[in-house]
Amino acid sequence: MIELKFDGELSIQRSEELRQSLAQALARTTDIRVDLGDIVECDVAGLQLICSLSMTAVQRGQSSPVVTLSPAIEQAAAAIGLPIRELTGPYRKAPGSAPSRGDSSRGI
Repeated sequence: MIELKFDGELSIQRSEELRQSLAQALARTTDIRVDLGDIVECDVAGLQLICSLSMTAVQRGQSSPVVTLSPAIEQAAAAIGLPIRELTGPYRKAPGSAPSRGDSSRGI
């Protein structure tokens, strides 16, 4: 298993760098875990990267490798009305995350 932890920005400026890291990990194994709990800023390009990663996993018959989302990612998803839990599945919330609305068993 490969564990990847990203911090800082999950933005268009870093999207290609992060995409390459994820692609390299997926080329080596299908068993990866991605921790995004330390992301401090996220834009739509970052959200798209998370969605793409999760959809790739689903196409391969796997669960989403995303295990932790930061409050910044939750806020970015909420700002555009993206139901992130439908794309990432169950994951651990990072410290400081808002409580789930009406669904405490699945995250956001």
